[in-house]
Amino acid sequence: MGNFETSVFGSGGWKNGESSDWQLRISVHDSSFAAVDYRLDSVVAGRFYLGFQPRDYFEDPSASDPVDLAVESSRFSRWASIVLGTEVDPSDLLSMMAAEDIAEPADVFVEDTVVRLLGRLRMPLPVWLQSQGFMSHSEPAEQGIEKEWANVTAAMTRDLETMAGRHYLLVTYDIGRHDYSVYGQFALNDLTFQCEVVSDRFLPADVWPIDRPYP
Repeated sequence: MGNFETSVFGSGGWKNGESSDWQLRISVHDSSFAAVDYRLDSVVAGRFYLGFQPRDYFEDPSASDPVDLAVESSRFSRWASIVLGTEVDPSDLLSMMAAEDIAEPADVFVEDTVVRLLGRLRMPLPVWLQSQGFMSHSEPAEQGIEKEWANVTAAMTRDLETMAGRHYLLVTYDIGRHDYSVYGQFALNDLTFQCEVVSDRFLPADVWPIDRPYP
């Protein structure tokens, strides 16, 4: 027999069992499917399933209402942004949601899908999942960096498109050194952009290796 567990998340932590104060509720049924409910300001915002949809698992259309996966993935992405401060692409969520008439889900045990979902949301695991040896799966560092860089470049593009004369865009970033400050500066000059980037003239070559002739 599989797991039958319900966990609710609220006030920054998980509780096992039902509770009136929750923002996210995950109910696992026989390790085969999980119902995921989420809400904002005590109002239920939506529901979707992991593994199977109950209507397919029980072979009974009345066991659950149809799920509009496109709508739910978009709503849940917005919920994650508002409640958790985590930006998640709806397509990432859609890939984990149970589709209708699915023959076999990607994971044999729905707990693995739950763990992947919580890892993508950067949420801790409920105690019962931790006690059974399930480990949180965070996205690979390289993948996370690529997504962060894409967000940065998109934000810079928006700022540059709206710049006017006498405006400057200064980009600074952490290199792990307290004694150096690395930056790039953009300015609009006669309808063309001028870019200035700090060079090895002011930073040691091992910190900012731009000028190859620099020893």
